Amino acid sequence: MQLSRILLTTITIFINSSSATAPTLLPSTNVSKACCPDRIANAIAAGVDPYGPIPEDYTHRVGDGYHTTAGSNASLWVLAQLDMIGRPAQQKRTTEGFQLPSGIGLGWFVGPGCSGDGIWFDNVLYDVQYDGAPKLYNVVGIGSRSLLPNEQLDFSRNTVDACDTYLYSAGSETPAGQCWDSQPLNCFRLWYH
Repeated sequence: MQLSRILLTTITIFINSSSATAPTLLPSTNVSKACCPDRIANAIAAGVDPYGPIPEDYTHRVGDGYHTTAGSNASLWVLAQLDMIGRPAQQKRTTEGFQLPSGIGLGWFVGPGCSGDGIWFDNVLYDVQYDGAPKLYNVVGIGSRSLLPNEQLDFSRNTVDACDTYLYSAGSETPAGQCWDSQPLNCFRLWYH
């Protein structure tokens, strides 16, 4: 009962009864920390909808990645994604047809604690080499869900050819929502083992 009262006082939900679309969440000016993890609350307090698409102030795209600048709305959105546990995966179009993504989002950052400029990869596909070049990142955060027991996330770096230098792997059950320091990297691949 207390949680529902907090949610009702901190987030206003407008439902368009004439459409079958999901409700639009609009932030209140009084966000309670009891409602959400800090990164989600920070995004809402700044007027960013963490449940919607990435804000358009990201700097550029590299493949499926969104590069962001520290302090931008896109950066706040990316940080909130690290705490979005249990978000449903969306299908992505690939050259082979449709493939169901893993449901994992992955963020890389240049500063400690997932701070500074960064890049976000949403709904990562299995067995695809992602390349965030030319920049190197040294902090990693997983969003949406933890790695499953049969999953492995390999990190590498461009030296001579694309993603040619293997660095390390994040093993099964690596938790979502946390950031960890890394060797400088700009490539990754998620796969089953």
